[in-house]
Amino acid sequence: MKTGCLFIILFLGVFLLGMAQTDVDSISAGVLKNQALPQVTVGGYIDIYFGYDFSRPPSKDRPYFVSSNRHNEFSINLAFVDLKFSSKRARATFRPAIGSNMGANYSAEPAIFRNLFEGNVGIKVVTNKNIWIDAGVF
Repeated sequence: MKTGCLFIILFLGVFLLGMAQTDVDSISAGVLKNQALPQVTVGGYIDIYFGYDFSRPPSKDRPYFVSSNRHNEFSINLAFVDLKFSSKRARATFRPAIGSNMGANYSAEPAIFRNLFEGNVGIKVVTNKNIWIDAGVF
């Protein structure tokens, strides 16, 4: 008899706890649908190549090439990490990058910007329309 009562109490306890969790989950899901939570996403990209110049230049650099300017070696043309933040009223993107493309194309930039592929921030100016003001390096 005691075992049967314990089983029923345990069953009812688990059942009621499960029902309570379901109700809380459905309520919180309804709240989350109405309020957009800020999101952070992380991505990446890599472009690897092998370059060979039949004229065999004395140095490993191939002048006047910006994308694949290395001779007789595997190299990274472009690699970056993509970090994005977005919320209901603000957004931001930050993409630091490395590779031979960055070295060839951004060598004249100030040192702090040589490895910045993209970086910007934006705010939504009208709440009921999709109008944004963005500023940064695109």
